Amino acid sequence: MRAKDKKQQPETVRPAKPSDRREPSSAPRPTGAEHLSFGAVSALQRSAGNAAVSQVIGERRPVVQRATVTPSGGGPEVTLSEGDRKSSREAILYISGNHVYKMYANERTAAGVLAEMEKASAQGVPVPPWTSYAATYDPQDGKSRPKRVTVIRSRRVSGTFFQLSKPGGERAFRNALHGMADVGRMRRIKHQLEAAHRAGIADPQGMISNDPQEGVVFFLDIHTGGTGDVILPLIEAVDSRIQDFAR
Repeated sequence: MRAKDKKQQPETVRPAKPSDRREPSSAPRPTGAEHLSFGAVSALQRSAGNAAVSQVIGERRPVVQRATVTPSGGGPEVTLSEGDRKSSREAILYISGNHVYKMYANERTAAGVLAEMEKASAQGVPVPPWTSYAATYDPQDGKSRPKRVTVIRSRRVSGTFFQLSKPGGERAFRNALHGMADVGRMRRIKHQLEAAHRAGIADPQGMISNDPQEGVVFFLDIHTGGTGDVILPLIEAVDSRIQDFAR
C-alpha cells in the first residue's frame, strides 16, 4: 500500500525516473508553466493575452536567454527579456521599463518611419520623444544570428489607447473624454487633434495620457498622406464636451 501511495504523489515531490518520462532525455526540460497557479495564469493573460498563455502552458519550451542590443556608436546598450517582446508586423518590438524599442533590419524601412515621425512632429502632432541609432541585435535564442538593426527608442506612455480603424476605437476615445472635467485639458486635446488633421494622419491611433503635465494625446505608429478627415468626429466630440461646461 505504501508503494502504491508513493507512486500517486505529484512528480514535483519526487524526481521522475527515466522510465517514467514521456520524452527522451534529449528533449528540452519543461519550464514549469504547466504547474502555474490560477493567479499566475491570470497575470499572464493580462500581460500577454489568452493566445500567448495557451502557448506557454500547452507546450514545453526551452529557456530563452535575454536578448541584447549593442549600439554601434551612440545610444544605450540594453538587455531585454523574452517577456518584453511584443507582436508586431513591421518591426522587432520590445517594451521594457519606461521605453519602447522598435528595431528594423531594413534601413529604408526605418528611414521611412523616422521621416513620418519627424514630419508629423514638425506640424505640431504630439509624438512620444524618441531617439534612433544603429545597433546589433542578438536574440540569443540558440537559433538566430545577431543582426544589424536601426533602433527607434521612444518614451513609453500610459493611458487610454484608441485606434479609429478598430472596432470600439472611437468609443474608447469618447469614454475617456466624458470622464474629464478640465476644460483647459479638453482645449489642448482639440488643438492636438487639429494638428493631426492638418498633417493628414491616416489610421489615427494613440494614447490619451494619464499625465496631463506630459501632454494629453500622443499619436503612435504615425502614417501621413491621408486627408485626416477621420479625426473630424473626434474634434466635434471635444467641442461638444466643452460646450457642456459652458452652459
